[in-house]
Amino acid sequence: MRVTDDQHDYNVVPTISGVDPYGSASVAGGESVNITGTGFLNVTSVGFAGYGATFQIIDDATITATAPAYDGTIGGDHGYVDVFNYSQVGDSRALGEWTWGGQTVAELWAAGHP
Repeated sequence: MRVTDDQHDYNVVPTISGVDPYGSASVAGGESVNITGTGFLNVTSVGFAGYGATFQIIDDATITATAPAYDGTIGGDHGYVDVFNYSQVGDSRALGEWTWGGQTVAELWAAGHP
């Protein structure tokens, strides 16, 4: 059974095939990041290492997102880029761990970065 409304098909699972540039933003964030894959028309949230990001859906295969700033008050146990659809089904593709200033969330926490 397919679950839909007038605009969205909740059964389409987005998948990530690439992120460019991948791997790092400055600690302040703000860099533009292109995410490629499939099933993006129903995406409702994008995250980097558990941090929510602003984004624009270009088409079913492309999203442009703004890398978020690192915030030491936000926890996270992984460092991947995530996309989710309306039913909160999505892809957390392990293309490599997202970093800020070349450091993972774990490294920033261990260094006591605020």
